[in-house]
Amino acid sequence: QIEGSLKDLNACFNVNSLIRKDEISGDSIINQGGVDHYKRLLKVLSFNDFEIGGLVYPLVDWLDSDVFYSDSLGAEDDYYIRKDPSYRTGNQPISVLLELNSIKNYSMEVVKNLSPYLCSLPLIGNTSVNINAIPEDKPALLAMFFGENFSLTSAKNILRDRPEGGFLDIAEFW
Repeated sequence: QIEGSLKDLNACFNVNSLIRKDEISGDSIINQGGVDHYKRLLKVLSFNDFEIGGLVYPLVDWLDSDVFYSDSLGAEDDYYIRKDPSYRTGNQPISVLLELNSIKNYSMEVVKNLSPYLCSLPLIGNTSVNINAIPEDKPALLAMFFGENFSLTSAKNILRDRPEGGFLDIAEFW
């Protein structure tokens, strides 16, 4: 007997969208749009501001190609080299979400709680999510695209009241 499950990767937050390619140097640098979306997702999921900074910036530092802290809450090679066993930052996109367990502040419990909302796609800098693919039980994925004035209840109502075939275009959504 074989069992399996499918996850639509257009209905999750791509952790690799926290970085983008710099047009001049070609280096991977912080993508502020992706950071803003991730912060809002974490906020909707009831993380406090300190926890949010402690999750966002170590992840950005893990992904970007420099050795400089993106924020005082971040972590670069000097943090990981002091661990036992020691290791270095990835400095490249994450290919498997389990890699999050290697990053500062991403305990097994945090990764378990976040994994239903996250994915690791090879695309960087892209924060798009297919509204029609978001499951009704994951309204936080829709709420992250709107400011603080947009409630989780509003997101739930939109997902619940979606047309049967989904929204045909963005105009229909609005």
